[in-house]
Amino acid sequence: MSRVFSKWAGNWLVAGLFVVVASTGYAQTSSGSQAQLSSTVTVYIYNYAHVSRRTLNGAEEEASRILLKAGVEASWVDCPVTSDEIPKYPACRPHLDHAGLVLKIFPDFAASRLGLRPQNLGFCPASEEAGPGSEASISYSRVKDLANSWDANPLQILGFAAAHELGHLLLHSPGHSPTGIMRAAWNPEDLRGAAQGLLGFTPDQSERIRATARAWQELP
Repeated sequence: MSRVFSKWAGNWLVAGLFVVVASTGYAQTSSGSQAQLSSTVTVYIYNYAHVSRRTLNGAEEEASRILLKAGVEASWVDCPVTSDEIPKYPACRPHLDHAGLVLKIFPDFAASRLGLRPQNLGFCPASEEAGPGSEASISYSRVKDLANSWDANPLQILGFAAAHELGHLLLHSPGHSPTGIMRAAWNPEDLRGAAQGLLGFTPDQSERIRATARAWQELP
């Protein structure tokens, strides 16, 4: 199943998953001006943590809002987590998508096995070589722990973390910024700001993200 969210419908603060290309339109960027959309991002989600559909929908919706402000529109595709499920998800074909990205949501034990440090919610192999087919991962157990400590909805934290990791891939950088969604650490005040649509990519980051999406769109 593929889902597209082009508007923010709710008071959640969540964010994102993974990317492709396809449509044209206009979006309000983080600089406050309108930017032409040159692409649609397609996100292939592997839900190994069995996060509920309601939570995923909320995270996808907020991620779409954040990406839309940066100048791209997101669509989301569910993927199988076992070989038996493959026939149920015919739309999940990231290996055929010349600009698709992958998000994997793991329970904590898997994240620990993969080397995720205790203080981190997610990780990705972000570098100048990151491109179509790149993937990021998030620990849902740690998402829930942080949500409990901040008295927040887990879908908020999940979306937040996903948008951050996606940002690393689209920006081709493991680095962080002092402001916005790409900060190294967040606090409850960030959550409140994000719920009001005030937290996202900086204007410079938005421009780089749009450039990445356009470059991927032009790949053969």
